[in-house]
Amino acid sequence: MSADLCGRGAEGSAADAEEPGRLLVLLVVGLRGEVHQRGPGHVPRGQGGHALLVLQLLHEERGHQCPGDLPGPVLRAVLQQEARPVPALAEPEVPGLLDLAQRHVGAGLVLGGGDPLRVSLHRGQRVDRGGQVQRRDGHRGGRLDRGRLHLRRGEGHQRAEALAPGRGEDGRAAPGAVPDQGGLAGVDADVTVAEPDTDAHVQDGVQVRGELGDARDRAALGVRRGGDEPPGREVSQQLVVAMRGLQPRVPDDHGGQLVALRGGVDDARQADQPQVAVLHRVRPRTRQHTEGVLGPLRRRGAGHAGPGHGRHRTGAGHRVPASHGRPAWRRSHPSPEDRQPGVDTLSLMCGIVGYVGHRSALGVVLGGLRRLEYRGYDSAGVALPDGGELLVERKAGALANLEARLDEIGRDRFTGTSGIGHTRWATHGPPTDRNAHPHRSSDGRLAVVHNGIIENFLELRAELEAQDIWAESDTDTETAAHLVALAYAHGDTAGDLPASVRAVARRLEGAFTLVVTHADEPDRIVAARRNSPLVLGIGDGETFLASDVAAFIEFTRSAVELGQDQVVTITRDGYEVTDFVGEPVAVNPFEVTWDLAAAEKGGHDYFMLKEIEEQPTAIADTLRGHLVDGRIVLDEQRLTDQELRDVDKVFVVACGTAYHSGLLAKYAIEHWTRIPVEIELASEFRYRDPVLDRSTLVVAISQSGETADTLEALRHAKEQKARVLAICNTNGAQIPRESDAVIYTHAGPEIGVAATKTFTAQVAANYLVGLALAQARGTKYPDEVVREFEELEAIPAAVAQVLESLGEARALGQELAPSKAVLFLGRHVGYPVALEGALKLKELAYMHAEAFAAGELKHGPIALIEDGLPVVVVMPSPKGRAVLHSKLLSNIQEIKARGARTVVLAEAGDETVRPFADHLFELPAVPTLLQPLVATIPLQVIAAEIARARGYDVDKPRNLAKSVTVE
Repeated sequence: MSADLCGRGAEGSAADAEEPGRLLVLLVVGLRGEVHQRGPGHVPRGQGGHALLVLQLLHEERGHQCPGDLPGPVLRAVLQQEARPVPALAEPEVPGLLDLAQRHVGAGLVLGGGDPLRVSLHRGQRVDRGGQVQRRDGHRGGRLDRGRLHLRRGEGHQRAEALAPGRGEDGRAAPGAVPDQGGLAGVDADVTVAEPDTDAHVQDGVQVRGELGDARDRAALGVRRGGDEPPGREVSQQLVVAMRGLQPRVPDDHGGQLVALRGGVDDARQADQPQVAVLHRVRPRTRQHTEGVLGPLRRRGAGHAGPGHGRHRTGAGHRVPASHGRPAWRRSHPSPEDRQPGVDTLSLMCGIVGYVGHRSALGVVLGGLRRLEYRGYDSAGVALPDGGELLVERKAGALANLEARLDEIGRDRFTGTSGIGHTRWATHGPPTDRNAHPHRSSDGRLAVVHNGIIENFLELRAELEAQDIWAESDTDTETAAHLVALAYAHGDTAGDLPASVRAVARRLEGAFTLVVTHADEPDRIVAARRNSPLVLGIGDGETFLASDVAAFIEFTRSAVELGQDQVVTITRDGYEVTDFVGEPVAVNPFEVTWDLAAAEKGGHDYFMLKEIEEQPTAIADTLRGHLVDGRIVLDEQRLTDQELRDVDKVFVVACGTAYHSGLLAKYAIEHWTRIPVEIELASEFRYRDPVLDRSTLVVAISQSGETADTLEALRHAKEQKARVLAICNTNGAQIPRESDAVIYTHAGPEIGVAATKTFTAQVAANYLVGLALAQARGTKYPDEVVREFEELEAIPAAVAQVLESLGEARALGQELAPSKAVLFLGRHVGYPVALEGALKLKELAYMHAEAFAAGELKHGPIALIEDGLPVVVVMPSPKGRAVLHSKLLSNIQEIKARGARTVVLAEAGDETVRPFADHLFELPAVPTLLQPLVATIPLQVIAAEIARARGYDVDKPRNLAKSVTVE
């Protein structure tokens, strides 16, 4: 009895193959070169000869523990021994290896020869000129420049009428079937095959367009499915694909089961040649994720985030609505007494400007973009209709780069009096010129700028590709541009730009603001808004659109705030607002009373105070999309599940506030996984010769992704063969690029030097690391992982509750301003909170502040207690940690007896501390490990208020920089 790929007997593998949801895919790629296998996922380099590379895709369900590194006869036969080159294979040797693979995988296999193929996919890896796999930074990829095979997704709701021999009426291969020469004929064939749209909710099939001038350009596929499962049920498949060519691409994955497409070639000379074969995953009805050769490849931009509205992301960038509806904390704008409409302080992403009037639009738009620079951005662009044309310029980097480009081509070319502009914070695709906004339609006559995330853009993009409309960028935004252009050109909305925008807006899922201009209609701009800020400015013979009032406050203070799911059309004479179906709606006009500086800060005196209020969104956006089909997934993962299972030690390295978040990671990871965790200052890590090996996971935390000490610690860990996982707030930064896995904290730009929302987002991300490890190691059952994640998802509402009751914290900050020093005490997870509170006070108020583990009080710190000294105590919940609660209560009594002024943060309803607290802040009841996410908020506010009372700049503390890029 031969062993299968999981090391079990053949009889056992058949049973396993029928386990619902179980999926194992081998990609055997024929290459001209030698294989230097250094672990799963490496692609060979070099020329000459033949070799085979086995890659894998392994989706593991509960209770299934198939190893991720494919031990067994296929791997040994094909790759020989790990880290040893496979000799070049002579042509006769290839069939023998393929036959061996067929016997163990249960799939027929044929290998063709000839020139390289070109495969165009949405996501996955790309292969550089040297043949090395590289992680793509976008949701989908461009095409390789060689060969002629295009792979793309199509409508997929119909089945092919002509099925290859050996396949049943349902389109499935018969048991034991091997590739045949039948099927859809044609040298230039379009093939669409999908399974019936039954319980599995097949939504997309695949379209293959092959220009096959020679049979040697083709690949072949064999499929064996286990059992006769009911239609639509997820079934196991084991496949082997053979493909010729120097530049293979790993198949894209969109979640679900695989569908094989076959297209024959109607040529007698080629009757004995293999067929074209393409793989695609069909999305099931549940949320789904994909683990590819290099692990889950989902990504939201890292910084990718954007506002949402109570939705959870599905695999491959999709999201589905949450059953509980929109969270209470997700509101269009907070409502402190001094807040005005027109600024959504819970959303800080891209900057948008639109203008129709009598001035030069280029100057107005560029001026507006300058005033939105405070939001943070990585590229900028403008689009202006002018003389029947649409002029578009965009550049990555600073706004100055765009202005330099405009100077180079001559600004006098831009004479139009309407236009749109955009500053981008990358979410889909890296910050490059081609990903910068505005994005144009395929005919070049329509342009769109966009803030937010279009969650269903992959399905929409597939629809466009079925119509031979191909994207030029990695963004979700470009999809909207093409869709609006199609609506404007065809059907009931033809020639009606507002109706076209409404029609497309109804189809979009997610949080978005779209602003559209068209060369044929230079005197109006149309915009749509859902859960992403947009405000109008009403001037004399001119109208403005912007992300917030700062963009146009120098021209007018008359403004109108758009509501949810509304579309506005602006002209120089005014505006018209409707809902998404075209019904007129009431609007909310207001007068802006702030000056420009206050407008940029959302009505606050400082950015930091605004960013404190953005923490519910930062936490929610960091969590969104990481629970998919009951499993925790990361933003970028080049680690297999087996490598995560092998982790037996974790190091967390970070600096400053990020270090404090790492201390909290230690509690969570050890509690959930029983793996020992060491937390180390990045500046000390590499100088003490830490013990690292392949089973060590190093978690590198950095807000900027460029922190010098953390980057060097990461590189030291990589030199020692440790695995590295990065937690970062910046897409495309050095630290995530050099890491094996990434979780992005989608907090948006943080202008204040002292970290606030990035800290709480990092804490949430650290907890995701703990859950991912617990899941991989099996130390928590899947339902337990889901329950822990759901408790995390409830935290934004708890944080919003804290934010609504901070009046006492502000008042206390004013009272404590004259103090010379403040002490902070905590136990368990309260100790890192105390450390963070002390750091904030040092950074902002330049006040002596020290934090201690309360158990150390008698070992020295108690000598500092004197009459009137403020002591801040973070109390644990009496329910979760009763022993710690009683001990800390004793500590409070000790310091109170010595004359200290006690400031206590305790769970609401904990009356035991009230007699000993001079100031009591009641926190929402949350699980013990999650208490830091709510307890930190009052300490941030107190520190900021003390600094303000002392007359210091809260956003720019002396001697500090936001990103420390030198050691």
